[in-house]
Amino acid sequence: MIYTLDSQLRLTKTSKTGDVIWDIHLRDTKDLPAVASIGLAYYKGLIYAVSGDGVIYAVEPEGEIIWQNDTDKILRSAPVIYDEKLFVLSANNELLALNIKDGSLVWNYKNMEPETNLLGMGIPAVAKNTIVVPFSTGEIIAFNVKTGE
Repeated sequence: MIYTLDSQLRLTKTSKTGDVIWDIHLRDTKDLPAVASIGLAYYKGLIYAVSGDGVIYAVEPEGEIIWQNDTDKILRSAPVIYDEKLFVLSANNELLALNIKDGSLVWNYKNMEPETNLLGMGIPAVAKNTIVVPFSTGEIIAFNVKTGE
């Protein structure tokens, strides 16, 4: 199966032959300022979608939204999942670590506010219980995945 997320926050499940199995609009975007879909991740049978206006969704393979978390932040990185946590980076240089089961905040780290914002940002990388985060200030910081230290 192939999952895609378009700029109108339409999540689509497509077969390998190109047939659309289902598509859902995660959110009505007509009254929102420009909303960009930021990215998707697939982990243990769920699809995780991140929208630029700050909402993160967990969706079952049949299209049912399990949970959503409105972070009240402008998000700028695709989700990265490791150790039952979803990591995403905001435009104001805040790293969020969310519980993948319910979307609750596990820990966060706030770096210096950037003077200017980029539409896209680098994506954090994870290995061996360490997440390495490229902040828009040019700093690259490594954190313990479990504690955020």
